[in-house]
Amino acid sequence: MTSFLIRKKFLPLVGLLLLGGAHCALAEPLHFVCKGEDSYVKAGQVVSIIGDTRSLTIEMDTAKDNSEPIAGTAWVGGYGKGTWLALPGDNGVSIIGGDVHSKSGLWVGTLDRVTGSFHVTLEGPGTVLRDGEYFNGTCQRSKKLF
Repeated sequence: MTSFLIRKKFLPLVGLLLLGGAHCALAEPLHFVCKGEDSYVKAGQVVSIIGDTRSLTIEMDTAKDNSEPIAGTAWVGGYGKGTWLALPGDNGVSIIGGDVHSKSGLWVGTLDRVTGSFHVTLEGPGTVLRDGEYFNGTCQRSKKLF
């Protein structure tokens, strides 16, 4: 009789814990390794291009249905924290980050979810290239070490 009562009280609790654990697993951030090139611009001219690897982490917020934009937080190595947005039916993910008061200023990144193509540019006035660093590369999901 005692084992029946224990099962009756604890099985629903175990079920709730399992459901909660499954929900947390789906909310785990996505980690990417992006390989490409940094272009350095000075006085509106590209002065050098260097091969580089950047990290990209995307944390998803939950959308209520498929008609809503999907959004969340992104961290781009070397550029900092940003906010990303993907529209339903669109292959691209737009990432906006930075701060107008910081040294790097505002930056915009785009990730093509199909090809993995990834670009980060600094936001400058008009069509003039702003002095600074621009990244252009391709991302792949990073592999877990353990």
